[in-house]
Amino acid sequence: MKLRIKGLLCVLFCVLSVQGYASSSPYENYFSHRYPFLKDSRIEIQKLHDTLREVLLVDVRSPYEFEALHIKRAVNYSIDDSGFLDMVRNLRRSSPKAIIFYCNGPGCERSQRAMEIAKENDIFGVASFDAGMFYWAAMYPDYTVSFNRLSPDISSMMAVTAYTNHLMPRKEFAKKLANKSALVLDIRGSSEREGKGIFAGSRERWVNPVDDKALNSVIDKAVSEDRPLYIYDNIGDRTRLLPYRLKQRGASKYYFLASGAMGKP
Repeated sequence: MKLRIKGLLCVLFCVLSVQGYASSSPYENYFSHRYPFLKDSRIEIQKLHDTLREVLLVDVRSPYEFEALHIKRAVNYSIDDSGFLDMVRNLRRSSPKAIIFYCNGPGCERSQRAMEIAKENDIFGVASFDAGMFYWAAMYPDYTVSFNRLSPDISSMMAVTAYTNHLMPRKEFAKKLANKSALVLDIRGSSEREGKGIFAGSRERWVNPVDDKALNSVIDKAVSEDRPLYIYDNIGDRTRLLPYRLKQRGASKYYFLASGAMGKP
């Protein structure tokens, strides 16, 4: 049964094959975003599993991502939160244990940036688990929490299976924005956004992904006015778990920009 769950989770989360991660050469190729100067500050999945009770695990993703799926024993300090650095400082003062940051996995730079911020501010004893959440969930469902439930069952994952059905290539996405009823939502972090959207002339709204209230407000507006939501992030990782929140709040007309703002035109 456990092997079946692992296999289904691999499909549900669209993670890369386990075989690819197992060998050192292909494994490294999945992490083109890795910061070379932080190469000695990473923890591999088996070691993290074996030392889970001996470290301080920090999920640096958005609250809605953490709610939908996180590693057991983790706390949520979103890197998009203006108080992120203070929270990490307080955590370091509370314990000498190693602090491990993680986000979604290959392509997601948030755990790397968190580690860089910590080191730049003299917070040491930190590392990044950059294989990330999706790979962890596939390998260790018994140490994965979804909506406060340990070891999530397959039925609770059904929202994620619809994710690919809502992806839209950039040209089609941009064309749809001409519809006056369209609500365009940018959920990139402030450091990713650099103060501007990417679709000139559209009725685009930015919501800091750490602001749950603002996010819910936009979703509720789309539902109450029966308007389609067109949502994009930076590389396509922040939208992966958003179907859970959309489903919770009754949204059905929503579309994601495939590969995010940084994807090919």
